[in-house]
Formats: sequence, C-alpha cells, structure tokens
Amino acid sequence: ACDKGAEWPRAVELLREIESRDLRPDTISYNSTISACERGWEWAQALSFFAEMKRNHLQATVVTCAALIAACGRGQHWQGAVSLFEKFSSLGRQLDIVVYSTLISACAWGHQWALSLSVLARIQGEGLKPDIVVYNSAISACEKASEWQQACLVFEDMNCSGLAPSVGSYVPLLSAFSKAGQWQHALSLVVHLDRSGFKLDPAMRRLVVTAYQQAAASDSRGALRDPRRSPLVAP
Repeated sequence: ACDKGAEWPRAVELLREIESRDLRPDTISYNSTISACERGWEWAQALSFFAEMKRNHLQATVVTCAALIAACGRGQHWQGAVSLFEKFSSLGRQLDIVVYSTLISACAWGHQWALSLSVLARIQGEGLKPDIVVYNSAISACEKASEWQQACLVFEDMNCSGLAPSVGSYVPLLSAFSKAGQWQHALSLVVHLDRSGFKLDPAMRRLVVTAYQQAAASDSRGALRDPRRSPLVAP
C-alpha cells in the first residue's frame, strides 16, 4: 500500500527490513519500491533501486519498465525515459500498451510532443491497438506544447479508431484551443458536447468560460459578454 500513497521512504524502509531479516528482496519488492519512488517524484531514487536490482541479478519485468519510465517522466527526465524504453526493447522484451502509454506521458512532461506522436505511430506500426489512455496521453502532449492542430489530428485519429472520447480527451483539447486563442473551435466543440448530452466536469466548465471570454473579447456586438450565463457552464 506504500506505493499507492507515494510514501516512498516507508517503502524503502520495508525493503531494508526484508534484508535485515536475512531475506532476499524479490522483483515484486523492488517493483513496489520503484513505484513508490515514482509516485513520490523521486526519479533518481527509482533508478538507483533499478541498479540495485541488476546487482542482485534480479530480472526486471514490464512493470519495472513502466514504473521507471513514469518516474523519469515525472522528473521531466524524458531522455532517461526514452533510453530505458530503448534498452528494454533491445533486450527483446515484449512491451505492452501500458509501457507505451507511460512513455508518451513522459515525453509530454518534457514537452516533446513530436516524440510522443512518433511513439503513437510506433504502436500502430507494431500492430498494437492504442487505447483511450494512449490517445489521451498523446493529446495532452500536444496541449502541453501548445500544438492545438496536432491535438486535433490525434483526436480525429482516435475517433476514426472507434474509441469514444472521455473527459481525459476533451479537457486537453479544450485547453489546447484556449492556449492558442482558438475560441471558435472551442465553442464548436462545446456545442457538440451539449447536443450529445455530455456532462461537463469542473475543469471543462472553467475552459468553457475561458472560451466564452475570448469570444466576448473578439465580439464587437457584445453578444457574449457574460459567459457564465451559458447553460453549458451551469453547475
């Protein structure tokens, strides 16, 4: 439970406690500790435990790989995330969609949107089917880099794949529009959401308000001066 609570010092303590009893920590123990370091934003610590695993001749798993890449991503050490991915790939490991999704997120943290999209293309090229988490991560990568047009292309690709967009798809897309001042696109999306009966969460409502404010600033007739009056952003 320590890894879920990001209590990495406690996870380390438990690992050392195992050793103090003359027991040998296994891969699961190290994976738990590395995951705790990841959630605690301690990417350097995560890498040190990976090195310790290798010294103890323990076999790293896909879980190890995903946790390490996530840790590097949180630390905005995207180069390390890519290096780890390539290292595991070169060993002939069968990497699953979770690892790819984690790598896309790591690239997003480092504002490497083009690299995120190349990972998405690699997934498709290897015959794997990207899931909603992968697509949402790619859209977020584009949003973080203020690449709203690329975010649209990923969103369209996701729709063509037959996946239904989620809140995690719409929030970064609306945010990308907002950052770029593309309020027309934002409002068109809002109208679509309203007609489809999609329920807006608080984050989406804030982005809708921003879109209406941007529209009001560009509207010489003053038709949209009070975005809060829109039924789309009502609580």
